[in-house]
Amino acid sequence: VDITVLQDLLAYVSSEHGYLRELPRRQPQTLDSIQHVQLDQLQPETLVHSIIKIKNITILTESVYSYRGKKQRKVILTVEQVRDQHYALVLWGAGAAWCPQLQRKRDHIWEFTCLFVQHNSISGELELHTTPWSSCECLFDDDKRAIDFKEKFPKIEKSLVKMTNLPTHLQEKCSGLIQVKAHVLELKFTIASAQYRQLVFDADTSLECILASLPLITYTGCAKCGSELQTDDNKIYKQCFSCLPLNKVKMFYRPALMTVEDGGYEISVQVASELMEKIFLSIPADWLKRVR
Repeated sequence: VDITVLQDLLAYVSSEHGYLRELPRRQPQTLDSIQHVQLDQLQPETLVHSIIKIKNITILTESVYSYRGKKQRKVILTVEQVRDQHYALVLWGAGAAWCPQLQRKRDHIWEFTCLFVQHNSISGELELHTTPWSSCECLFDDDKRAIDFKEKFPKIEKSLVKMTNLPTHLQEKCSGLIQVKAHVLELKFTIASAQYRQLVFDADTSLECILASLPLITYTGCAKCGSELQTDDNKIYKQCFSCLPLNKVKMFYRPALMTVEDGGYEISVQVASELMEKIFLSIPADWLKRVR
């Protein structure tokens, strides 16, 4: 940048926006001053260390970029420190090469260092990004860092989760947490429209029909509680009064009624919005409107 142009710019800003000179100077971070943080306390434009648990790994086939002369695919990790409070960790450059080892030990606890925090350009939510200084380490169960993490992350004991098949479960009429394998017959969405009261996807539904129906099975809601928001006469979304002062909006998949079958038995399962996102390959609903 030409020094004269820069001086003219500073002179203009000083004369027209003098209040900017009163802002406190931002203390630059050094690699020695980076701290471990909780995911719910992230601040944008900062470098952090974090101990997290990986919930899901998504490799986006449509997002390809060059790194050191080679083609790389964008890798997004869904991570958490508190159960069901998910955040995104994007692996760039050399970090994308960690994907195989992360997949092998996905259920373990990991420490990531030198991650950069920034807002997602589409959803506006904070997410983590790897940097050239980033590293990762899988923690052993007897590591003090892993022990401290587990104390803050209560989990359901495996002994409380019963493995069974669907016919046995229905015949026993037992209650509690179970795991079953079953064949998905259909997904049924209830649409608040005079034309589409119910939208059903099954094995005979074409991919073209599913793609055309995406605007019907998504909605704009409160970013905090997920309640669907209506618009006024000016097409402005109404506020969610129960979540004020937070007034951010976000796209969600509509909940669905899933019918599964096993051994001649059928059962209906209520699928929440978060699980619908996993069914759709963990692609957030906000991404469906991106320009390709």
